[in-house]
Amino acid sequence: AVLGISKAIGAAEEDVAEWARTPEAGLEAIRKEVAAMVESKEATQEDLANLKYVLDEAASEVKVRGNDGRHVTRDKGHGGKTLQHFCEEKQARLAELKPCEVAALRFYTTSSFQRINEPP
Repeated sequence: AVLGISKAIGAAEEDVAEWARTPEAGLEAIRKEVAAMVESKEATQEDLANLKYVLDEAASEVKVRGNDGRHVTRDKGHGGKTLQHFCEEKQARLAELKPCEVAALRFYTTSSFQRINEPP
């Protein structure tokens, strides 16, 4: 990140500045990026569903298969919380996270983490 976030993520500086100005722009950029990845087969419908869950749905406590193959409860203790609720959490406020940053962190905690750790 020494070169700046735009270089680190491969985005134009003006795009990053726009995402910082309006919460909607950052969230829309994430939607477009994942949709484009699904279109190009670099991501799956599961990734798209994970993003929809993070951005558009209230958290639900559901048994899912964890990264290690064991069953875990997704969003345990956070049922009913929306993205806005997560943005208002003390940790997010102290870190001055923008909604798109909170969304990206939540997306990373889904099975889609593989797209971030090992991009095609």
